[in-house]
Amino acid sequence: MNLTKASSFNELVVNILIEELYRNKIDNFFISPGSRSTPLTSSVAYNNKLTKHIHFDERGAAFAALGYSRGTGKPGVLICTSGSAGANYFPAVCESSADSVPMIVITSDRPPELHNVLANQTCNQQEMFGEQVKDFYNIAPPDKNISLEDILFHVSKLVQSTTSYPSGVVHINCMFREPLVFKKTKKDYSKYASVVQDWIDSDKPFLKIKPKKNILSYSSTFDKNLPTILIAGALRTNKEAQAVVRFAEKNNLPIFPDIRSGLRLSNKSENLISYYDQILSTNMLQTNKQYQVIHVGGNIVSKRLLQFIEKSNIENYLVLHNSLHAYNPHHKMTESKVGSIEKLLQQLSEDIQPFKSQFLKYVTKCNEKVKCLISEYDYKFTEIAIARQLSQLVHKNSFIYSANSLSVRLLEMFADISDKNNRVIANRGLSGIDGTIASAVGFALGAKKRGTLLIGDLAFQHDINSLALLKKLKHPIILVLLNNNGGRIFSYLPIAKDKEIFTDYFDTPQNMIFESTAAQYDLPYYFISSTGQFKEIFMKVQKLKQSSIIEIALQDSEIFEEQKNIERKIKKLV
Repeated sequence: MNLTKASSFNELVVNILIEELYRNKIDNFFISPGSRSTPLTSSVAYNNKLTKHIHFDERGAAFAALGYSRGTGKPGVLICTSGSAGANYFPAVCESSADSVPMIVITSDRPPELHNVLANQTCNQQEMFGEQVKDFYNIAPPDKNISLEDILFHVSKLVQSTTSYPSGVVHINCMFREPLVFKKTKKDYSKYASVVQDWIDSDKPFLKIKPKKNILSYSSTFDKNLPTILIAGALRTNKEAQAVVRFAEKNNLPIFPDIRSGLRLSNKSENLISYYDQILSTNMLQTNKQYQVIHVGGNIVSKRLLQFIEKSNIENYLVLHNSLHAYNPHHKMTESKVGSIEKLLQQLSEDIQPFKSQFLKYVTKCNEKVKCLISEYDYKFTEIAIARQLSQLVHKNSFIYSANSLSVRLLEMFADISDKNNRVIANRGLSGIDGTIASAVGFALGAKKRGTLLIGDLAFQHDINSLALLKKLKHPIILVLLNNNGGRIFSYLPIAKDKEIFTDYFDTPQNMIFESTAAQYDLPYYFISSTGQFKEIFMKVQKLKQSSIIEIALQDSEIFEEQKNIERKIKKLV
């Protein structure tokens, strides 16, 4: 691309902006159609070095970019028009911020003279995402006085900000005057770009900021004789997960692996206590004893584990992470370190002595007892059996994206363990049910893997527009739709006892069957009414070269009572 061959200052500036992103190895753009964004969209559209994803729904596009970033570790770039368009990015921006996922948001804006005069499609977009973003830069309407050096400096700085520990969202707001459309012209803009000619002639980023080296030292002193738990929270890569296993095996530590740790479906280490959530429903681990905790990674799904930590006597609670905040809702943390998980564990391993193995042996025996009991539920037609079968049947080197609420808790509590190199991902920064389908699509785009989405009927309806994205996927996604007719997760809450308002205000049954929805988006559809049928259809659908929907009718489900029954049986094991 000839960066100085432009029909307007708008074109000159956006070409340089997009080129600087590309030179920083940022090359996937998620675009929603609009008028004021014409300069940005045109620059990306005509750039053959870039990968483009077009979606009419800005909210879905934002969650697709979020999923892509989860799958690659690289920020996806969002482009939208002015007005309310950028506001539709807000839920995904909040999720990315809370979970330290890199993302670059580029909003298009009207020029200053059209603000505060009731001009159409105009609102104040400067710093519109507030504290949810790590950094913000506003580009004034390009003209002959524009500083290209300033633009390149700030874009480079924002790239560094979004990708460095802790990762997060950055926002660029571009104000454009008309004309917005690129036209052929004889006008030469090279004189305006001469100040950055050295950058133009090179293929390097404008600014390469070296990250600060982290000098590691730990103040925590661990007693090798005390029961010590290694909690593996949400981890980002297989390398991080493998580093956790190596550390645990070397130091005789039981791992309590969150379903998003990357350990439950990719490793069969004897140190993995995969049913720790069920163990904690009993008094197998007593809270009146003294414990030590090493928490690696992000947050956790298990409420029981959080409650156990809150009630227990914790001598040391060390958190090793690469996110904006250390996990500490229980306020038991005594020390935290941020940086590369692998390096943090390597250094810690050099500073401590292996723990005595009695505690590891004890919780391993507890885990085996619970595993045998839960396996009895594999063939009952319940959400529990579907979650277990899904974890057992999914092809290796695949992924499961989980919706929030009941779906992710089912996998957390009941998923079987395997070594198929599969990951489970969920949007647990804020744990919303919005954008789940789009997030799974984005992850498939980034990871370049086919996968499965486990989703409930309410989350499915919440993101139904994003079914349009499935048709373009090279790596298909199977949507396993648990239709239990409403928000059954609320059955776990005290409000469920208030029968007068519970159904209408919390459970909110929709009485939907989604066959016609699948037909509308030209997706293969299967209706399941037994676990045996699910196994047969799921194995068949995994061989298809297109995305599909498997709807499982569980409208008379009593998941809450079923789980309580399991807990009663587990308590008898003690």
